[in-house]
Amino acid sequence: MSKGSSARSSLYLTPVNRYLTAEEAAYIVNDCGATSIVVSGTLGTLSRFAELAARFGLADRCAELEPLVTPFDDQFILETCIELRCSVAWLLGGLAHVQGRRDEAVAHYERALAFETANGAVLMAQRTRADLERVRASG
Repeated sequence: MSKGSSARSSLYLTPVNRYLTAEEAAYIVNDCGATSIVVSGTLGTLSRFAELAARFGLADRCAELEPLVTPFDDQFILETCIELRCSVAWLLGGLAHVQGRRDEAVAHYERALAFETANGAVLMAQRTRADLERVRASG
């Protein structure tokens, strides 16, 4: 949706940079009073994983994902594009880190880094390397 079309429809756009932390993004979304979220990043990915976990009855995965999407339970998730977002190992590293399982997060990030590097995903590997170093420094 262009800025002009949003103004004509009486919608307000509040951009949220994808490089913000989850806490920073949640603050912006909650503070602006959003009723819908248009995503092409992590929330879209998490919502797909949550949907699959529920569909296949994976209770442990549901328990892990539920707190991550709960803050947005009164909003829509609209995906605007399809893009190669991340390796699953990277996502699992983030989920483990969020739950305070530092050693598991490090192991996931190390697998993600090896996988991304082996497959030539240079930008993803850079992000994973930065996340890995952040988690290592936090412990």
